[in-house]
Amino acid sequence: MGRRPMCLVCLLLITGILLWQKAEGVWNSPLPPQMEAEVEAAEKVTVCGTLLRQVQGENSHSLYLKHTYLTFQSKIYPIQTIRIFFSETCSVQAGSVLKIEGSLYTVQKERNPGAFDSRIYYAAQDIWYLMNGERILEVRPGKNPLPVWLEQLYGRLCNVMDEISQGDGGILKAMLLGEKSDVEEQTKDYYQMAGMLHLLAVSGVQTLSLAYMRL
Repeated sequence: MGRRPMCLVCLLLITGILLWQKAEGVWNSPLPPQMEAEVEAAEKVTVCGTLLRQVQGENSHSLYLKHTYLTFQSKIYPIQTIRIFFSETCSVQAGSVLKIEGSLYTVQKERNPGAFDSRIYYAAQDIWYLMNGERILEVRPGKNPLPVWLEQLYGRLCNVMDEISQGDGGILKAMLLGEKSDVEEQTKDYYQMAGMLHLLAVSGVQTLSLAYMRL
């Protein structure tokens, strides 16, 4: 019973952060719908941004780029943050400025009631577009050491949660850090059936947003 007020405070804090981000326009897509369709129809496009962090999944390696610009039809468009998936591990350092070629697509809104809504999850991180990366065209060293420090801290926190949780590290990392790659599919199904799958994303998203939004 004594822990309930603290849970309520956490929920109110998360709600406040969501409303604040919404007021700042985090829910507005960077590109108009017609242009999004044209970009998705293109075979290849190029993006350039600063590497925030990397996530090693079971079948892919993904990079998160912030302050990203899309080059399309000889013009440059800001698209905020983007997650790029590669089939193989990429050896790059956080804070580096990367130029990447691949196919871009829009994060789709979930239409099934009670299901995990990827669009809301990504929008809270300023992510509206995902990319299947084909190759890294250019790597330039970054000038800000903070992303490197944050990535190292992120990795240490993940390791600590794996060590102290005795098999539940995936859930802890999802709720506290927004890292869902280690959550078992059966666990996700249980949360979805209970209508609480969003809890595995929203809390962690806000933790990451507080760290990354001003870099």
